[in-house]
Amino acid sequence: MNHHHQSAVFLLIPAFLFTISSCSLKYSPRSADDFRRETLRLEERARVHEDPRVRAESHRDLAYLYLHYRNPRLNYGQALLEFQIYLEAAPEARKSDEIQNWICALQELEKKGKEASGLQERIKVMAWEREGQQQSLAQQGSRIQEFLSAVERLQGRVETLEKDNRGLGETNRNITETNRALGEANRNLKEENEKVKDTLEKLRTLDRQMEEKRRSIR
Repeated sequence: MNHHHQSAVFLLIPAFLFTISSCSLKYSPRSADDFRRETLRLEERARVHEDPRVRAESHRDLAYLYLHYRNPRLNYGQALLEFQIYLEAAPEARKSDEIQNWICALQELEKKGKEASGLQERIKVMAWEREGQQQSLAQQGSRIQEFLSAVERLQGRVETLEKDNRGLGETNRNITETNRALGEANRNLKEENEKVKDTLEKLRTLDRQMEEKRRSIR
């Protein structure tokens, strides 16, 4: 029998247990109060009855009671415990295929229940890890967005600086042109100054000559 076939069979076990457990009880309660009273009666009898066989049978009946489909306190684990106590108190019952089948089925149900609980815990852990990963991704996304915003602001500053540099380059070119014009004006001014000096020198020479002529006339 493969794993999937086994799983399907064990899914049908509870329905089977409900059916045969109700047939195994001498008295079948109907209401929740009936089940509560019967449970207390059997527990009391299992605890204080003077006949060990009666005490053992009370544990067996308690097991059947915990498996009854109408019992609002249906409890597979407690039923398994009651059957095990019954076998310890009545060793001859170990030869009973019915009881052995009950214990085998309930042990398998208990095993499946533990596996299911373990799976649920793993699912919870995986969900918690997934939530943590999602939070981490959200935080990383936020940091990436902040980084992109910072890069965008930096690009804006770089563009502004480039624009300012272009403006400074134009200003430097204008200053260079102005300096060349000033240099040319200075050269022209020097030439004019030389001409003026030469003219003044000629005028002084001419003035001296005229002065000498006036003196010679006298």
